[in-house]
Amino acid sequence: TAHQPIALHDTVIQDIETMAPKAETTPKVEELESENTSGGGGGGGNNAADKRNVSFEDEAGFVGQWTLGFLTPVLRFGATKALETTDLGTVKSKTRAEPSYGGVKAEWDKTLQLSLKSGDRPNLAAAIFRAYGPSHFYVAMIYYVVSALLGFVPILILGDIVAYFEQPNHETMVDPWIEVAALGVLPTIIGILQTRHNVVMTHLGVYVRTAVSMLTYHATLRASSYSRGLSSTGEVINIMAN
Repeated sequence: TAHQPIALHDTVIQDIETMAPKAETTPKVEELESENTSGGGGGGGNNAADKRNVSFEDEAGFVGQWTLGFLTPVLRFGATKALETTDLGTVKSKTRAEPSYGGVKAEWDKTLQLSLKSGDRPNLAAAIFRAYGPSHFYVAMIYYVVSALLGFVPILILGDIVAYFEQPNHETMVDPWIEVAALGVLPTIIGILQTRHNVVMTHLGVYVRTAVSMLTYHATLRASSYSRGLSSTGEVINIMAN
């Protein structure tokens, strides 16, 4: 019986050690830095940093930009694993914050100087439009108009082919086989033109939003105490958020 308290004590100690969670070894900072640098021995850290600083659209060629072929590797990689932010690269260089703000700020300063001389109200939309480049907008509209006009061509071709089979003496505009081939090629051309138009207009929308947000932020930082009192904090937050 003298050994029973000792045995009971040892049993309790063993149970406590078993139930207690094991201490996890915290990796050292040097180990984390080496892992981020080496990327597990394969240079993954450097590749991730490179991906964050690279715009796939800027590096794509003419065919890749027109057909959105630069998205194919991203979509193929996304089918195998969940995509992360580093896998998507960065935005197009023209729509980044610094180029957007710099271009619009320069045009806006010119607009303010002209408005002071003429007495007219400055037009921010015109300044943003000039900073982005009117040629991009006009070319995008040309893409849209051409694609809309080409959309009527398959209808005319179908009518011509139907008349060719219904009327034995009907002469088609061109060889019937060329018209059949055009029915397959024209939708592809129309889709490419519409896609290019949508890409340019999307870039324009991102450019405008980025530039206006940066101008608002810059004006908020430089506003005087009296100017801050004219607008509440909630109004400024709503402007920045929307």
